[in-house]
Amino acid sequence: MIHLYGFILGLAIVIGIHLVTLQAKRQTINIPGLSNLVWVGLLGGILGARIYHVITDYNLYQHAFWDIFKIWQGGLSIIGAIMGGMIAIWSWTKINHLHQPNHHPHPNHHQLSFKKILDLAVFGLPVAQAIGRLGNFINQELYGLPTTLPWGIYIQPLNRLPGYENFSHFHPLFLYEMIFMLVFAGGVWVLAKSKRFSGFSIGSGKLFFSYIFYYSFIRFWLDFIRIDKTHFLSTNFSINQIFLIILMMGVGSYWIIKTAQKSFYVSLISFLFLLSGCGLFWFKDISSP
Repeated sequence: MIHLYGFILGLAIVIGIHLVTLQAKRQTINIPGLSNLVWVGLLGGILGARIYHVITDYNLYQHAFWDIFKIWQGGLSIIGAIMGGMIAIWSWTKINHLHQPNHHPHPNHHQLSFKKILDLAVFGLPVAQAIGRLGNFINQELYGLPTTLPWGIYIQPLNRLPGYENFSHFHPLFLYEMIFMLVFAGGVWVLAKSKRFSGFSIGSGKLFFSYIFYYSFIRFWLDFIRIDKTHFLSTNFSINQIFLIILMMGVGSYWIIKTAQKSFYVSLISFLFLLSGCGLFWFKDISSP
C-alpha cells in the first residue's frame, strides 16, 4: 500500500512536469535551468505540504510527535505544496537572476519570469493534483460525512474515524476534488487553443491566480463535509477554511484589478464559480447521514 501510494505521487509529478514542458514548447517558451527548477519546486512543495498539514491538523500529532515524520502514511496538503513550491521557485528565480553576469536591466525581471513559470505550472498542476488524489483512495483518507448515495465510498472499519465506526459509506471528497480539477484542467487546455487565450497571456500571472482562486473556492465548500478537520476556535469553520477565505480575498482583489476592463473574462469566471457553488451547496445539503 505504501509503495503504491508513493508510485501514484511519483506518477502525478512526472505527468505534471510533462504537461508543463509540452505547453512551454507549444508557446515557444524557454526556461533556463528547467531541471534545477523542477527539483527546487518539488523540494519546496513537499516541505510546504507537510508543514501546512501538521500546522492545520496539529490535533493529530499532539500525542504522537514522531508521526509528523511518517510522510509515507499520507498527510500532504496541496495548499501547502503550492505555497511551498511558490516560495522555493520565487527564491530560485531571484537568486538565479542576481547571479547572472548580464542580468536584465528591468528591476522586476525576475518577478516577470516567476509569473511566467507559475502560469505554465497551471497546465500540469490540476492534472497532477487529480492523479495524486488517487493516493487518498489507496490510503482510505480524505473522505467526508457518511452518506447513502450510490457513489459513497466504503471505508474499512480500521480506517473509520472515532464516532463514525457504525457507518460504512462516506462522501469521497478526493473524488469530488479530482472531478473539479480535471474540469479546470480541460478548460485551460481548450482555452489555450482559443483566440480568447490572449487575455490570459502567460507571464501575467492571471492564469495561475485564477487556478488558486478556483481551487480555494472548491476546497472551501468541500471542507464543510469533511470529518477530520481542526476547527478555528469555537467556529464552524476549519483552520483551512479561514486561510482559504484570506487567500480568495487576496487573489480576488488581484484578479479584479488585472481584469477590470475585460468584462468577458469576469463574466466567464463568475459564471463558472456560480455553477460550482450551486453544486457544492447541493453536496452540503445532502451531506447529513
